[in-house]
Amino acid sequence: RYMMGYRDYVPRKHQGVMQEGSNKTSDIPRLLRVRVGTEESGYSISLSGKQNAGVLFSMLNFNALALVLNPDEPVKQGDTVEFFFIKED
Repeated sequence: RYMMGYRDYVPRKHQGVMQEGSNKTSDIPRLLRVRVGTEESGYSISLSGKQNAGVLFSMLNFNALALVLNPDEPVKQGDTVEFFFIKED
């Protein structure tokens, strides 16, 4: 399961529902550091903190990366997004 040593490793994509939104937009697709939990209806996703490049706190609390393919629109609460687990609790 570790990426080290697996040259052609491709993580499995999952889908979940955002519990909070992000107003940030971009010119290119981006990854959000998120915390993913499980519920009866599936996966729930919340931001792991501020998404600025230099914020270490959000690096400590995330267990997945959410893929935002339509970067010119903000991610809203209730949106379904794809994500990749980095570490599973």
